[in-house]
Parts: sequence; C-alpha cells; structure tokens
Amino acid sequence: MRKADPQRWTASPFLPAVLVAAFLVAVLQRPHAWILAKLNGRKKTAAALATAAVTLVLFVPIGGFAVALASEIPGAMESASEWLGPEGLAALPRKLPPAIRPIAAKVMEARKPTRTR
Repeated sequence: MRKADPQRWTASPFLPAVLVAAFLVAVLQRPHAWILAKLNGRKKTAAALATAAVTLVLFVPIGGFAVALASEIPGAMESASEWLGPEGLAALPRKLPPAIRPIAAKVMEARKPTRTR
C-alpha cells in the first residue's frame, strides 16, 4: 500500500485550523461541562455562553492590539519621513544596507508610473 503524500493531501491547508480546534475542544471541555451543570442541562444556552466567552477571549486582545497599532502609525510615518529626508522614498535605496540596495532600486523603478500616449 502506498503512503499518502502530505503535500498532495487535499485537506493539508486546513490542518493548522483543525489542530487549533482540537486543542480548544480538549482545553474547554471541562469549563463547558461546568457551565452546562450550572445551567441545569440547557445545552444550547451553555454552548452559546461558551462560544461567546471564547470569542471574547480571542478577539478582545486582537482588537486591543489593532487599536494600539493604529495609534502608532502616525509616529512611525513621521519618523520614516524624517529618516528619508526631503527626497522622500527616492532616498530609500541609498539608506538601506548595501546587500539589499539593488532589490530596493528595482522595486522603486517598478513603482514609477509609466507614461502612456
């Protein structure tokens, strides 16, 4: 019998999500059972509360991070503007380490608008 090739396995892109879901099921089984017991066996209500709790625990920190990141953007833009000087992005290839200057120059060249007649 042939072994399955993991790179050809159709579901391989979903493997990380399945592993995270399995981990969450294992970790949250007891808290869900506790909620179910406190609600006298009302399964749908317990499932809804557990889902809401997990959603809050996952998305509140992500939202906080997004807000903090957004508040840092103006300062980062000002620092980059000061670092580049009056030439702006045109000065970028000269400010980078020598090893990546050619790559930056190609990117900057590709970025220039072409004139069409």
